[in-house]
Amino acid sequence: NFTIGESTIQYSARLGEPVKWKKTLKLDSDENETLNNLEVTLPKTAGNVSVVKIFANESVEELKVAVKNEKIVEETEPVIFITGQSIKNNQNNFFKNFFKVFRNFFTLVGKVIDIGENENNVSVNIQEELEDEDEIEIEYYTEAPYSEELVFNENHKEINVVGSEEVHYENILAFSNLSTNKEGGKTKEVLGKEEINLYWINNNSKELTEFNAYDKDNNGLIDYIEWIVPSLSNQTYEIILITKAQHLDSNRNFIS
Repeated sequence: NFTIGESTIQYSARLGEPVKWKKTLKLDSDENETLNNLEVTLPKTAGNVSVVKIFANESVEELKVAVKNEKIVEETEPVIFITGQSIKNNQNNFFKNFFKVFRNFFTLVGKVIDIGENENNVSVNIQEELEDEDEIEIEYYTEAPYSEELVFNENHKEINVVGSEEVHYENILAFSNLSTNKEGGKTKEVLGKEEINLYWINNNSKELTEFNAYDKDNNGLIDYIEWIVPSLSNQTYEIILITKAQHLDSNRNFIS
């Protein structure tokens, strides 16, 4: 009888890039038995699977495996722009439904293409003999997180950061441009970081969020920010650029 110790780690995640994972299996047997067949289950969206055995001297050997329901996972467009004029509060439900439909459509046309049975988990069958104390590493990727940007006006936009509904992502690097985007929506370039407010929208409340700001075209104006989203599948942020003093109360909260 084998006991199998198991651990899984997620590598760094960034919008538009498939997320890399490593599952490590450590075999243990009291009777020095051999194992002729081992099947491991991965998430439904797993793809680009590879399996190696790790030896004591840290060398590796690729193992022969059969993978069922493996997906093809590719890079995607990191930001989807949804432009338009200021959206009234009574239209929020419309856009929430639109986001849901759009995500489903985008999954079909480019994010993950299933070459097996969509509804089943990915299974990895290791077809080589395994022994006591063998260490196996399974590397795989899952679909890329992305963001949906809804531009209200040149100083205000909402950003919905979306990840896989099947897998819990952590510490995702999100970003947004503060200049003209490719769909024609515009946000105003700013002189300093203090003119930018980034809020996390949580249960109808807003929390200021830390970010890093950059001048990517070296013209003296901030045009790009990055921040870490602690976890997904879905988080909403708001960017407000402060251009006039009357936009703020005494605590520098946006009021109009």
